[in-house]
Amino acid sequence: MCKETAFESWKSKQEIVYGSLVDSYTANQNLCGLCKAISGYGIIKCKDCCNYLCFSCDRKRHSYDPSHQRMYFKTDSSFKSLLPTEFITSRGEVVEQRVHVPLFPLPICTECDSRETSCLIASSKICYVVTRKGRLDLNLPVFHCQNCEKSTFPTVEDYISSGFWPGTPERFTVLFHQDVLEFWHHLRLLTKNVVSIMLRVVFSIATKNKTI
Repeated sequence: MCKETAFESWKSKQEIVYGSLVDSYTANQNLCGLCKAISGYGIIKCKDCCNYLCFSCDRKRHSYDPSHQRMYFKTDSSFKSLLPTEFITSRGEVVEQRVHVPLFPLPICTECDSRETSCLIASSKICYVVTRKGRLDLNLPVFHCQNCEKSTFPTVEDYISSGFWPGTPERFTVLFHQDVLEFWHHLRLLTKNVVSIMLRVVFSIATKNKTI
């Protein structure tokens, strides 16, 4: 009875639900939700932030959080799904920039022992991060000290403490987000082998299609 009631309730709101789904792929404003600026070339809609962002705020926000799903809506109502490394210039042009894997900064510089002077910058080395949303093509990060100006690459301990597990302890070209491993662990305990095999297929397809 409960299932039938829920089905009938959804069915009675079918048109409203469909309209809401269509609206989720549109932008109904060009005002930035952070700085309140109005963009003349379009707006960024982030589904994870649940906010509209101007090009400048989008770059500041998502240069360090590449997992969010973002869409660029132009003034002619067309839109483009943005990759983690794609950003918009002040003239509305799509450009690429390096985006590093987000890690916790070092509390103390390993070279000069300065505290809280470490920041992260993107290196030229490419890596592939597997998440529950799909694969992210990013750059490996580098710890850069603003005091002594020296840079060091993160260790396996730095990646794991930030929630990223490398395929091997020595190489970081492939990283698995911890939520994927936890999900996989619980799935293996609670489901049969057939479901586990299907999950491998789904992750493989998501990785090839680069869903983010």
